Amino acid sequence: MKKGFLALGLLSLLLLLGCGDDNECPAIPDPAVKITYMAYYPDSVSVGGLVDLAVEATGNDLTYEWTATSGSFLDDEGDYATWKAPDEPTTARITAVVSSPDGTAARSVIVAVAMYIPEARPYYLSAATCAECHFDDPEYRQWLGSGHAKAWADLGSSAPLQFECYGCHTVGYNDADANGAYLNNGGYDETAVERLTNVQCESCHGPLGGPSDFSGIVDHDSQRLGSELMGMGTAENPTGCGVCHSGYHRDYAAEWRATGHARSHATEGVAGDPTCTPCHTGEGFVDEFVHGTGAGIYGEDTIPLTCVVCHDPHDPTHQGMLREEHADLLCVKCHTSDDALLAGAPHHPQVDLLKGDGAVEYAGAAYTNSPHRDDVPDLCATCHLTKKPYESPVSPDYTHHDYAPRPESCAECHNDVGDAASLDDLEFLTDARAAIDLLIDELEAELEAAASDTTQAYIDALYNLEFVKGDGSRGAHNFLYAKSVLEAAIDNFDPGK
Repeated sequence: MKKGFLALGLLSLLLLLGCGDDNECPAIPDPAVKITYMAYYPDSVSVGGLVDLAVEATGNDLTYEWTATSGSFLDDEGDYATWKAPDEPTTARITAVVSSPDGTAARSVIVAVAMYIPEARPYYLSAATCAECHFDDPEYRQWLGSGHAKAWADLGSSAPLQFECYGCHTVGYNDADANGAYLNNGGYDETAVERLTNVQCESCHGPLGGPSDFSGIVDHDSQRLGSELMGMGTAENPTGCGVCHSGYHRDYAAEWRATGHARSHATEGVAGDPTCTPCHTGEGFVDEFVHGTGAGIYGEDTIPLTCVVCHDPHDPTHQGMLREEHADLLCVKCHTSDDALLAGAPHHPQVDLLKGDGAVEYAGAAYTNSPHRDDVPDLCATCHLTKKPYESPVSPDYTHHDYAPRPESCAECHNDVGDAASLDDLEFLTDARAAIDLLIDELEAELEAAASDTTQAYIDALYNLEFVKGDGSRGAHNFLYAKSVLEAAIDNFDPGK
């Protein structure tokens, strides 16, 4: 043993001093004992099962000692051993210690007893492992009360028959690599156990088991966060919420991809302007309106307004896991002209017009409002998020995340909707829009004929024109206020001045 320490000391001295041209470096001796390999079979057994082990080493006058954290040895007298597993599930560390008069070496293996050991790493641990450190964290406590944490129960008594549902109601089901090959990484498809049911931490953040061993230490380096998690990917390669909230059951992702929200970050000039990113990028919205830290510039990987903008993936406090009690409180953050003027023009003033406010109002002019302002609950969501419960694969649920209003949205208040297939079939709406279009044309003609485009009268009239046009509903949000705003501008603007 002393010779081993002397060799180590000589090596340390040589590393410190170096070997110059005038100094001949002596050969560094091989270790007194060197284990060349250790084999065992099988790598997992049932309780009370047997495992054969062998170790090969180099050195003089070798002796062998076998130890294990549990179980017992039937034969451990030399370089071969037979180990008997205990009578309860566990993972056991079996160690071979090889010694000579001059030194010692050791090597260990892990054997699973009545347990599954995945081949691929990182592998799944379950939320119970996350709870060891995060049990008191708000996100974990909130998740416990969410629909995600009850996803398995949602399948009901037919759960064992609904294999096509497992991918989104369990952890790690049918994970595959970039080539489409299934990964043996301990997901529910390999270990169909209760601890891997429901939508858990690793369903979104990825498998967190250590990539190099089975020590149980969580590998946070593999954790999916930020744009990788907040994004939706593509229809062909969905990520984040898009992985599960797609398909015939809940095709929210496809509906969302049809909206301007899915392209909000691509509007020219907005990604590089921190005054625009709060309402045009997912990261900007969360930083500005959720964290309150202020939005910034997010580079080429900026994501659009995805699910996590409106929904908190952990917190079920509000219906639909919304970040606010009502969807309207989210819509109003961006769909208003407040603090969002571009070149003096109103910018997405839907909420302003709906509430009958925000236009240039002329003294003496009369302004009225449609019943939408006072009689429609959840102003935006009532018309733009028509809901239908899930009935079957051919009659799925939806909440119309394309945000397009439909005739059924109007039916509760408008008795003459009938069996209209689209908004264009609603006579009361097409008549209202035609009236607004005529007023827009009239005001545009007056502005086109104006003697000057720099007077305050011109600027005010133009603002009201852009206010109604920028709303985009052609009067549907608040027909009477839109009509009042345009008529007042026409009556008070003199093109000859």
